[in-house]
Amino acid sequence: MEETCGTYPPDTLFEYFTSGSDDPVAPWSGTSVTFLGTIDCGSPEMHGNASLIYRYRLEFTEETS
Repeated sequence: MEETCGTYPPDTLFEYFTSGSDDPVAPWSGTSVTFLGTIDCGSPEMHGNASLIYRYRLEFTEETS
């Protein structure tokens, strides 16, 4: 989605964490992904004082409850 920041490549090493995938939906299957932060992405969308850097949209084929 256009509101979503990009991701770091797989195996990008951070101080205590390694990104497992560059697929933004990877967390839904239990694999880590690290999104670019607001310095790299510059999201204008805010939630309180925090910048939103990703957004998911779920679509269902039938009504859910």
